[in-house]
Amino acid sequence: MNYSKTLNKAKGGAGEGIAGIYLKQRGFELVENNYCNKHGEIDIIATKYNKKERVYHFIEVKFRLTDSYGSGRESVGRTKQNRIRSAAQYYLIENGLHDRVYSCFDVIEITGTLDAPNIEFLENCF
Repeated sequence: MNYSKTLNKAKGGAGEGIAGIYLKQRGFELVENNYCNKHGEIDIIATKYNKKERVYHFIEVKFRLTDSYGSGRESVGRTKQNRIRSAAQYYLIENGLHDRVYSCFDVIEITGTLDAPNIEFLENCF
């Protein structure tokens, strides 16, 4: 059994849970978690009203106990960004929203421990 992969999946799930709570506290509505299609995966899809318009946020969550492998934001490189964009475009088309909503791409970076996480929300960062 690959314990490292299992641990990373559990850590990722915990990070997404923390991010979900963080977003709800800031007025976001969570639409989907771990949305997957043939183009890629999106950790969280959430919406929030910006003035009069509903904005769809496609969010990548990165949880790091340490920065020994770099920061979470650094791991969302061009290839990952393009996969998320493609998956988001497919999601919008699949749901009949592609020409009717605004969208942005965000990263939530969580560092520290589960008991005392440090959360940084990088909105519209790619």
